[in-house]
Amino acid sequence: MLDTSGIPLSTDTTGQKYPSIAFDGTNYLVVWQDGRCGSYEYDIYGTRVSQTGAVLEPAGIAISTADNSQSYPSIAYDGTNYLVVWEDYRSGHYYDIYAARVSQAGAVLDSNGIAISNAVNDEHYPAITFNETNYFVVWQDRRGAYSDIYGARVSPSGVLIDSFPVSTQEGDQWSPALACGSANQILITYVGWTGEYQGRIYNTNRIWGKFYPFVPGIEEENSKVKMEGAKLLEVYPNPAKTVIRVRVPWSVKEQTDLKIFDVSGKLIKEIATPVSQSRNDGEVLVSLKGINPGIYFLRFGTETRKFLVIR
Repeated sequence: MLDTSGIPLSTDTTGQKYPSIAFDGTNYLVVWQDGRCGSYEYDIYGTRVSQTGAVLEPAGIAISTADNSQSYPSIAYDGTNYLVVWEDYRSGHYYDIYAARVSQAGAVLDSNGIAISNAVNDEHYPAITFNETNYFVVWQDRRGAYSDIYGARVSPSGVLIDSFPVSTQEGDQWSPALACGSANQILITYVGWTGEYQGRIYNTNRIWGKFYPFVPGIEEENSKVKMEGAKLLEVYPNPAKTVIRVRVPWSVKEQTDLKIFDVSGKLIKEIATPVSQSRNDGEVLVSLKGINPGIYFLRFGTETRKFLVIR
């Protein structure tokens, strides 16, 4: 460890969060979510750092200071410039995905940003890599009934080439990450809800992966399976500590109580959940306050799901 006390990259009096970093062969470019604009909003700032640890822009480089908040940046380098992507609330209605190129000298080449995705509803948590030809950007996308993973290709000149679904499998997918391997192959990974897989019942979250280019004939996004899966009762996280989220079946049109039982069959908790009081996606938040660690069963109508409470 060469810098036991750390290197202060930004000493602004407001908060900075969620850094991402890339290297151009000479210097590093570090980007982050920056709160110096105030009013509980954030911008995207960065600075170059030399290989000896010198901070080349102590005041930071303003990469995006658009209206409202910009957050969760990710960065890659293409051999000439960097491309920084982030989630952007400039519309004031939904979070979109924006990007900007930054030169090796630290100059922002797209001061207004490049719109990567402005689909209906929110897009969050972008990640980026470069495959020697184009940039690949992936993100969590809420245009459907669940959170899915979508992606896009962006040229080194900052032109959006195309956009496509990466995973729309049953349940929610989020927190994508990706890396480029040999022969320009890209591995995209994400957290995905897993109900049943290869004949086994999981009903919890697992890590999934998918290669790009996508393999013809191998596709988990079967619309019939997705629709049937959307009718099922889902409980997550599992195991849980303080709360569980319960996604109720779409087919429910009237009030149905949620009931929690212990392993002896004793009723521990009952929650009235009229559909009118649930969220638009049919999700209900249930507090586990007062419930001891152990195995429990949640019943909704005729469906039952097992979950574990831990501390």
